[in-house]
Amino acid sequence: MENSGCFRERIILVEDNPITAEVTTQLLQRLKYQVVGHARSGTEAIHEVLTKPVDLILMDIMLEGELDGIDTARYCYNLVQVPVVFVTGNMDEEILLRCKIAEPFGFLLKPVTSTSLHYAIQIAINTYTCTRAKIPEPVDTIGSISDLGYGMIIVDTGARILYINGITEAILEIDNSDLLFQELTECLQPVDYQTGNTFTPSDFTAMVRSIADTGEERYLYLSTPVNGHKKPFVTWARPIRPFNGDDLGTVLILQSMEE
Repeated sequence: MENSGCFRERIILVEDNPITAEVTTQLLQRLKYQVVGHARSGTEAIHEVLTKPVDLILMDIMLEGELDGIDTARYCYNLVQVPVVFVTGNMDEEILLRCKIAEPFGFLLKPVTSTSLHYAIQIAINTYTCTRAKIPEPVDTIGSISDLGYGMIIVDTGARILYINGITEAILEIDNSDLLFQELTECLQPVDYQTGNTFTPSDFTAMVRSIADTGEERYLYLSTPVNGHKKPFVTWARPIRPFNGDDLGTVLILQSMEE
């Protein structure tokens, strides 16, 4: 399919096969789409969608690692409300049922052609545009949190770290990639600001759930894994809550108490 138009939609490609990723990228560029990011894993994809402007995500279902494409799509969509189109070489009833929970805006079967790719993208974006007015916008969006200069850590329901923003990395002198999928209480050791008690995993999970549900703030220390220095924060939280289904995790919002 030759395309003479100029489509400016910004697309993030999530694909762990380098050959498939290269071929798909070439097709997208030939169709005049902007490929603004490429991720090979679920955690890379979450980082890409939280740090780059994007209009649509092309998501391979069968990703290697802790998060497959379906779980990753649920996080991405409920964090930034960007439409996802699944790409797969194998579809059965079990996968289909899981995919529906992730609320995709389309499917593509491999091998992808220029025509099928273009049509799937345009239909997904048009469908999303038509339904966007029905999607409630959160008061504290990911963008607004970053713009205010707050730190941010995203954890799943087991308090495992999925994402740490650059502000938090700078304050705690840590590297995000070193801590992904580690339980927060094991690597950053949260300590109650008033009592000085270290949170156990269950206590920390209960505390996070409480402040996410009530909107209250909490004062705590986080220890850096490099030198063990404790950094004080005012902490808020909001749940990652799909329109249908159980919570996926929590966005922790951190304001440093240091000058």
